[in-house]
Amino acid sequence: MKPFYLLILIIFTQSILLSQKSNLERANNAIKDGYYNEAIDVYSKIIESNPNYLPAYYSRAYALIKINEFKRAAEDFSFIISRQDTNTNCYVGRAIAFRNLRQFNDALRDLNKAAKLDSNRYDIYYQRANIYYHLEEDKLAYQDYMRALKLNPNHPYSIYGLALNSYFTEKNKEAIEYFEKFLAVYPNEDNYRNDAIRILKYLKGED
Repeated sequence: MKPFYLLILIIFTQSILLSQKSNLERANNAIKDGYYNEAIDVYSKIIESNPNYLPAYYSRAYALIKINEFKRAAEDFSFIISRQDTNTNCYVGRAIAFRNLRQFNDALRDLNKAAKLDSNRYDIYYQRANIYYHLEEDKLAYQDYMRALKLNPNHPYSIYGLALNSYFTEKNKEAIEYFEKFLAVYPNEDNYRNDAIRILKYLKGED
């Protein structure tokens, strides 16, 4: 190839890469502001222009989860995994999508794979505990909530999970301890806090 045409090709390629980066930043900012559909449209346009640009699939998948498009999210994560089968984040993300689709066995498979790839991530054990909770595998759920807390001692949702687990298995003393700990570390005024207060009052005989 002649030097002149090679230079034109390099400039053209750099222009495409810069455009993709600019669009990706725009979409990421839209997600931060809560404009998920707008972000999805931008990611889709990036993918149309470059079907192998994996960061766009990854970001679109998480945006799809935000609008409850779990099947499409799972498909995007699967596309990435087919090309990067050691991508822990994608296994976790796809597991979340599968859980919401009530494909619990598929979710467990992905979380088991994620745990093998990175055994030091508390969120993997937290997500797996949630699956076991849905499957009424109380002992396994308890073990994974404990693993999550060992890695992140103040993770409120793992504490809440342990509180519920203890409550439903009639370990009332532990349930009171975990609900109190949850309320101490959880700042939000929402249904989690309201339910914790309600159950705690019941356990203490104050309701």
